[in-house]
Amino acid sequence: MIWYNPRRSKAEAGDGAAVGANSAIIAPIVNLFVGISLGANVVIANAVGRRDDEAVRKAVHTSVVISVLGGIFVGALGEIFAVPLLHLLNVPDDVFPLALVYLRFTISAIL
Repeated sequence: MIWYNPRRSKAEAGDGAAVGANSAIIAPIVNLFVGISLGANVVIANAVGRRDDEAVRKAVHTSVVISVLGGIFVGALGEIFAVPLLHLLNVPDDVFPLALVYLRFTISAIL
């Protein structure tokens, strides 16, 4: 739900614009990790259903390693390409610094 406040300052409006400017970058990253976790869930559930404890152990460890390495990889790429990605999305100059801080904060949370 979005509330309209006519007394909202320009800085507060920029905060919302900074978050919105990053949605095209953050959403695919989140969806990638959701897809990886769903795939791991299927493999682990299959092994649990077969009562194959060794396969469960391997699948869990593999999914954890893939998640950690993927987070580091995405975090590094996000830090390297944060500025060019925001320029590619034509983020306005007055919103750009806030959008960059938000993107870097969100990418660091993935790590």
